[in-house]
Amino acid sequence: MKIKKGAGVLKVLEVFSKWKTIENGLKELTQLISVKEDFLKISAEFYDLLEKDFFEFKISDKTTFGFHPAQFDSFPVHIRMLNDKARTLGFQNAIQQIITKNDIVLDIGTGTGILAAFAAKAGAKHVYAIEKSEFIEVAKTVFKQNGLEDKITLIKGHSTDIKLPEKATILVSEIIGNDPFDEDIIRTFNDAKERLLTEGAKIIPQSITVFAMAMEYPDNMYNTYQLSAENISNWKEWYGLDFSSLFEFNDSENLQRTRINNKKHGNWKALSLPIELTYVNFTNHNAKVEDCERSFSINKNGIFNGLLLFFETALTDNIMLSLHPEKIDTSHWTSQSLFISPIKVKEGEKFNLSYSLKDLKSKLKITPL
Repeated sequence: MKIKKGAGVLKVLEVFSKWKTIENGLKELTQLISVKEDFLKISAEFYDLLEKDFFEFKISDKTTFGFHPAQFDSFPVHIRMLNDKARTLGFQNAIQQIITKNDIVLDIGTGTGILAAFAAKAGAKHVYAIEKSEFIEVAKTVFKQNGLEDKITLIKGHSTDIKLPEKATILVSEIIGNDPFDEDIIRTFNDAKERLLTEGAKIIPQSITVFAMAMEYPDNMYNTYQLSAENISNWKEWYGLDFSSLFEFNDSENLQRTRINNKKHGNWKALSLPIELTYVNFTNHNAKVEDCERSFSINKNGIFNGLLLFFETALTDNIMLSLHPEKIDTSHWTSQSLFISPIKVKEGEKFNLSYSLKDLKSKLKITPL
């Protein structure tokens, strides 16, 4: 087994030389890291050891802090976000643009603490950073390493259950999912406006707009993710079983979806212009997603077999983050691809698309006109 050599690896081995949970081990590791050392580098070395199966696990320990790469109390998620330079610098620029020395800032879902740190360094009078997971220990270390612990108050819990000692004049938060509203950002922001913010407080991000675009996905990709006649035929040949009854569950109201790197869509054929589905302005008193129906036209001949669902978020009046495939290079977010039964289309054909938000998930239905 090839293991990276370095001071970070030695510290990891020192901490985990005896049985302990990942949560307790990572807490101990953060205490051993000095100001001069690179915290994220050491955490990356820890996960390099994890991926190489260097550690022996008790089953119960695999559900503790820091193990799962898709959970918000794990390093991989936050490393991906920090490596998303466009996203992170966009938020930093927005924060620097609006914060004054008299502002009280609220950061909901602080994670590594980066947005709270940006606010403190931008000159805010004080920052309250809320984090519900054990990752709050990581944020505490980051604030200490950067000499910001006196300017930032960490609070553990859900923002909807917390009272602040004073109301904030600015809310900054990046609880935006791949399906942008699935981290409950609307309810969270509405509650903050009701209880935790001053009247007319500024909010970053200001708004989110969701778009769809008709696509012609390549056959090999379509068959990888979607129920198709080719798949049914292959499975019958390989396994001797008929799965054609699955088509009964594959209708226009049950679109099969997956998440695919945004940049790849730029290499595939778009069959329509972007269709705006919903616009949510977080500065409104009671922000919400309105159900909608949109008609759109096909602008190229092709095989219509799916929709790309993506979003744009306005951080300020002049700072925008977009997941449009032609406007993005790399991102920690991935857009959703929703597949339909292939339809041969010609330029000018029209379709109707309905959109709603149910249980924090986007729901779409498409019909020809």
